[in-house]
Amino acid sequence: MDNGLGHGRTTEEIMVVRATIGQLVLAHAGEDINTMPPNSQSMGSSSYLPPWITRRTYFSDPYAEETGSDASVFVLAGLVRAVTFPLASETIPVMIWLVQPRRRVGSDSETTGDSSGQGRTKLIFQDDGRVVRTASTAVLVAIDRRANDGKKQAHLFVTEPLAQGVVVTEIDI
Repeated sequence: MDNGLGHGRTTEEIMVVRATIGQLVLAHAGEDINTMPPNSQSMGSSSYLPPWITRRTYFSDPYAEETGSDASVFVLAGLVRAVTFPLASETIPVMIWLVQPRRRVGSDSETTGDSSGQGRTKLIFQDDGRVVRTASTAVLVAIDRRANDGKKQAHLFVTEPLAQGVVVTEIDI
């Protein structure tokens, strides 16, 4: 079961989230991810995360070339206890994760952070459900380094379907 599709880093790359198991799958146009073995090379790469992941976005670092350090990442919003979502009176803890692909040694292909230790997976935001009742979407927007003492940072925006607002915070990237 997937919880939607999103575009990836290129026009050919597709992000698929298998919400029920907390998996982000990177595939390419024309591939059928449902018929591929779990560790199939042609599937691209995948990453498993603890929460129920709902939506995913991709942040492309606008300062990668200028700084020589690429902080481009997949941004994943998820629920810690998704089973409580239908209960409007319940607070639902949320987590926002970054998943940054790393190049495989001796290969032009990339892999996402997973149990093999390849790539980087980082928890960047967590709430007990009192500030953000659920989290369905999170995006990063780069902060201009020239107006920010040269720091490489971004604003993290988090929102959800029952939102009465949006949470915004600064993070280092």
